Amino acid sequence: MANKLTVKLDGREYTIVSEESREYMLEISDIVNKKLTDIKIKNCKLSTSMAALLVALNMADDLKKAEAKSAELLEETEELKKRLEAARQYVQNQQKNNAQPSKN
Repeated sequence: MANKLTVKLDGREYTIVSEESREYMLEISDIVNKKLTDIKIKNCKLSTSMAALLVALNMADDLKKAEAKSAELLEETEELKKRLEAARQYVQNQQKNNAQPSKN
């Protein structure tokens, strides 16, 4: 069921509709509002639409970097899984060798 919420961004009210929870929508709108405020403080001559575009560009940059980091971590995880499996195989082989009676 879709949730409907009115939020204030840069002093203007907007109604957002989402399948996400009310708390999540508030959290997201607070992040956007903070970023808008920060950008407008740094350059008070920016219009709301220009500031919003900069927020969008900055957030897209953050997303792209997070995706790259996620892919890097996934690769590292896969490499660690391979190394762990190799170590497990080594331990199993050592246990088998130690369990076999010696031929003397």
